[in-house]
Amino acid sequence: CKVTAALQAALSSSLSRKTYYAVVRGEGAELRARGRFLVDRPIRSEPLRSELKDARTHFTFLVGCEASRPLKHPGSDEYIHPSKFADTATIGGWGRASLVRCEIETGRWHQIRRHLNGLSMFVLGDSQHGNSHTNREWRRYGLLPERRLALHCAQLYLPATDLTPEIDLTCPLPDDLKRLIEAPPCDFRAQAHELAPELFEEMPPDVSPYPAIEQSNTLLSWTKI
Repeated sequence: CKVTAALQAALSSSLSRKTYYAVVRGEGAELRARGRFLVDRPIRSEPLRSELKDARTHFTFLVGCEASRPLKHPGSDEYIHPSKFADTATIGGWGRASLVRCEIETGRWHQIRRHLNGLSMFVLGDSQHGNSHTNREWRRYGLLPERRLALHCAQLYLPATDLTPEIDLTCPLPDDLKRLIEAPPCDFRAQAHELAPELFEEMPPDVSPYPAIEQSNTLLSWTKI
């Protein structure tokens, strides 16, 4: 399909912009101090991982928290300080977390997740490139939904082509990720509203500014993040 080819070309263009947000393990103070920084590390292609390909991701660690805020114990509405849990210190401080803006120049397989893994700042819920002990503890205390990856595509910009218009889309956080960043121990709501207001925009129901794209019956897959 010519429209599909045009969209793929726009997606690969240096003029395109793709912005994601992740909640990762770790307080990230040193990385926050770096501001916006580039990770330029090649990634082996999937599924055989035989060929190294250029991969570039810009990260901004927006806000972080230490494991010092109260957590809700399973089956209870009461919040309890994490020091009350004997396993908190033994599995790497699972209650620490950061909200990270991720802007990709390239679109390699699991690029964001693998680059964050290289920084030892694993995406919460990532069973392939993350930390299984941390994921279990966040889920044990009801802080992370089952089978949920705390990674969200918030903005996508594609330049116009001969067959498709300029596309500039934003997508607010889904409710489960909002709950994750607003509840203890994260409690990022105030900072996130200030630093990333696009995550909380209200989207008009049943409105699409791109009927031509819808009519093309084209489906784009974003599984490479």
